[in-house]
Amino acid sequence: MPRIRTVKPEHWNDRELPNVSLQAHLLWIGMWNFSDDKGVIESDPILMKSQIFPRRTEIRTADVEQWIGQL
Repeated sequence: MPRIRTVKPEHWNDRELPNVSLQAHLLWIGMWNFSDDKGVIESDPILMKSQIFPRRTEIRTADVEQWIGQL
């Protein structure tokens, strides 16, 4: 079940953040909404695409797989 999460200001100062694409970064933030209370999310690109980018027809499952690889 999706949970309401917030992005803390300290997030933006992460030293590794510039090493991933903006799309991978957005996926990472979106994953917070669908992870459980322990921060665990199923590593299924099809499921992630359907949950995080449900109406983005230009985003393919292969894109999500690539972004997961960056993370």
